[in-house]
Amino acid sequence: MFVTLLFSLAVTLFASSPAIDGTYEDMNALYSSKIRTEALAKDRLKIATINLGLLKTKMFSVPNFEQRLNLLEFQLGSFLSLESPDFVFLQEAWHTEEYDILGKINSIAKAHDYFSISDIYNKRNNEDQNQFINHGLNILIKRSSTFISSGVMETGFRSIPRTGLEYLAGIEKGVLFARVYLNSNINVFIATSHFTPNLIPILNTQNWERRKQTLATAQILKDKASSSDLVIFGADLNLSPEFEYKINDGRRTDTHDYQWIENSENYSLFFEETQMIDTYYIANPGSKGYTQDRLLNPMANLGPSTDGEPEQRLDYIWMKTDHGIFFTVESSNLIFDQPLIDSNGQVILGEDEGYFNHPLYMSDRFGVMSEVLIY
Repeated sequence: MFVTLLFSLAVTLFASSPAIDGTYEDMNALYSSKIRTEALAKDRLKIATINLGLLKTKMFSVPNFEQRLNLLEFQLGSFLSLESPDFVFLQEAWHTEEYDILGKINSIAKAHDYFSISDIYNKRNNEDQNQFINHGLNILIKRSSTFISSGVMETGFRSIPRTGLEYLAGIEKGVLFARVYLNSNINVFIATSHFTPNLIPILNTQNWERRKQTLATAQILKDKASSSDLVIFGADLNLSPEFEYKINDGRRTDTHDYQWIENSENYSLFFEETQMIDTYYIANPGSKGYTQDRLLNPMANLGPSTDGEPEQRLDYIWMKTDHGIFFTVESSNLIFDQPLIDSNGQVILGEDEGYFNHPLYMSDRFGVMSEVLIY
């Protein structure tokens, strides 16, 4: 065990990181070949992704779980009503026998005229809700965005590698996907996933696991999406796009004596393997866009995946087009990056010990929403 940890540390500290400028340069060039502004757009799409961070087991519970679960219908429902996104990718929408989170999300989707892919997949494959206890993924699709009444042409789930600890805990890792046709008759493949976090932050021991997950996910996207006009992948990849090296840099409210390092290898690898565009980067070059921010969101101080780590951008909306289809990224912004407010416009405060009277957020993560034009 000790030898394994030393080897992991050595790989983390001394492995060379691809040049960030090179990756961004290649991405900019690829985007330039796909962008169109002079023609009339066929579709305008609004796409969102959010890690809900809803988990409660006998061994582990996220802060303010019951409080946030009780607010989910109002908060997520209000978001669907006000923003009317075409696709919403959800991670950590965990379901258990005690807490029917999947059923709650299905009800929210139905009330706001959205398809729930987890619900459709279960029914088409004669699976019960227990199929989704372990990976916590879901995709919501606005019904009015689809070309035909049946809406969803294909659904599926494919497993990707997971750590030994995740195996012992019964946590599944994979890609949940679906295929739809837009009103413009464009064939769209959509997918979501949730990669392994850093279980030992100081060593960044999960970097190799995320590499395997990156390669497996890229292969699934290439295999399943090869016939698609448009591919959209919204996910929590638990990897940062840029090389980070921080020690007591003053951004955090507390300090740590050790050094922390995260390289961009897997971000560059995902781009190289899929040739997909990071929409947030395209819309906000030079912006950090932290979706995990311990300075602003007290809930981001939770657990092994965040304890001791700096602010990072870990959540993404990736896109690519083919078969003569082009796109323009109009905007990409953080969502759920403000404290929750009640129906009277008052900030809601946390109730759990350790978070009592702190402003309550939707999750320990901020989400991302991108708006794109399809040509």
